[in-house]
Amino acid sequence: MAKLVKQKTLASEQAQMVHVLRYAESKAVVIKKQTKKLESYCDDLANTAEKLKLQKKVCKYSSCFFIQLVLFTIVVGLFLMQMSHDHVELVPT
Repeated sequence: MAKLVKQKTLASEQAQMVHVLRYAESKAVVIKKQTKKLESYCDDLANTAEKLKLQKKVCKYSSCFFIQLVLFTIVVGLFLMQMSHDHVELVPT
């Protein structure tokens, strides 16, 4: 009789251990999924940071180019105004 009780307790303990193991396995699967999501987010964040750096460089070079273009048009305009024949020069007498 004692052997039967001992076997029943061992069986119930084994059933509890199987339940605990299944729970742990399901938790491990959930954690793996969350890890993959987190890695994906980190990759996206790294890509976004790289894109922002490139965007900053493009903006910097574009603004420098625009400023140089404006200055160049002003210089060419002033040069053309000087070369214009309509411009009346004062000649000393």
